[in-house]
Amino acid sequence: MKDEKALDISGDGRIDQWEFYRLKDARIATKFKLKVKVAELWETADKQDGSMARLACWSYILKDDEICLIMGGGDAAKGKK
Repeated sequence: MKDEKALDISGDGRIDQWEFYRLKDARIATKFKLKVKVAELWETADKQDGSMARLACWSYILKDDEICLIMGGGDAAKGKK
């Protein structure tokens, strides 16, 4: 899931809200905390025409320590891999 192209389902090099929200469908996303965090991140993301560049999206995601902790099961370094 963390492959930089994994969210870009359309293959257009942009991440829209539907693609971004796939983060909450990750294996550990049964945790309510991740679902809330994904929604918060999307709302605060710098978007253009409702989407953002794929690489900018991953940089944005990986800069957030809380989501890395969640994705890494309490280990932020693991969440960034």
